[in-house]
Amino acid sequence: MNSRGASIRSNDLSNMQLIIYSRVSVITSSQVEFGVIPHDHWYQPDWIDENKAKASREKMEKDNIIYGGSVSYRNMCRFNSGVSSVYLEAAHTY
Repeated sequence: MNSRGASIRSNDLSNMQLIIYSRVSVITSSQVEFGVIPHDHWYQPDWIDENKAKASREKMEKDNIIYGGSVSYRNMCRFNSGVSSVYLEAAHTY
């Protein structure tokens, strides 16, 4: 526990994770939990035709669609839509 009472689990954490935990714990006394998103849950699956996906992104960018050309934004949207997040153990608590 930190000085405000927040519980931080530090088993097997990278330096970056420890920095994030320590900074968050300064602003809250609540228990906080973080999870690591597995690579395969974040990036687009192999069955997506990258040539078609790229052409679609280029068209969206040309049409001035916000984040239209962003692969990382597409990955985030796919994850947040629930396609992958239902498999995260940490999310089952909530």
